[in-house]
Amino acid sequence: MVRKAVESDLGQILILYSFLFENENYSDASMFSEKWKTILSHDGLTYFVYEENDILTASCNIAVIPNLSRGQKSYSLIENVITHPDYRRQGYGRAVIQAAIDHAKNMNCYKVMLLSTATENRIAAHKFYESLGFNGNSKKGFNIRFY
Repeated sequence: MVRKAVESDLGQILILYSFLFENENYSDASMFSEKWKTILSHDGLTYFVYEENDILTASCNIAVIPNLSRGQKSYSLIENVITHPDYRRQGYGRAVIQAAIDHAKNMNCYKVMLLSTATENRIAAHKFYESLGFNGNSKKGFNIRFY
């Protein structure tokens, strides 16, 4: 089932992140507990998880950002989409992203954005995002990285 993440989910989310960012160390949940509490108390940020038999199989987060344009409707950004490799192609990732999209609609956002690495090994992921309604051609994404 899809649900919003709670404090006790931190350890399993970090396991998922170890597949998303393989060069980062997520083995000590205590190192992340203060940041996790801050995240959970942040009004505009929501983490969605899919729980199957007490295992978190997928996760993503969505930030809802207040806005002055577009009739003062907020916009949103989905980040850190991950499904555990053992549970891929079973609808778990689709379910958490759809929950985030539904959340954006409920928050009266005028758009949802999602960025994905623009490399050839991400073609399947890009097709997956397009199957959820994302348009990879309507805008061009830019970013500046500080690390």
